[in-house]
Amino acid sequence: RGLLCSNCNFGLGKFNDNITYVTNAINYLNRQSTNIKYKNTGRQPVIDQVCPITLSVDTVCDHSHKTGLVRGNIAEHINLALGLFKDDIENLNRAINYLRANI
Repeated sequence: RGLLCSNCNFGLGKFNDNITYVTNAINYLNRQSTNIKYKNTGRQPVIDQVCPITLSVDTVCDHSHKTGLVRGNIAEHINLALGLFKDDIENLNRAINYLRANI
């Protein structure tokens, strides 16, 4: 389809090349954060019962590296994808445009 950096290529794979998932991820990043500070204790709060991006029930705790606040619970592969795109909505919009042009 074209040349991508390894992060974008891997990130799109984690999103299953699914434009809906990427769009849902943008909406997820735009929603209000919780006021819960992330602590790496292994026992994190359950904010969402299902992943708001994929509707999967197999979720992990997600937090913002900028604020340290828990955002919610999302599918593990989506959590990784967000990190690969640096939690950046502009990068995710570019990914959507790339997928639309190359599907």
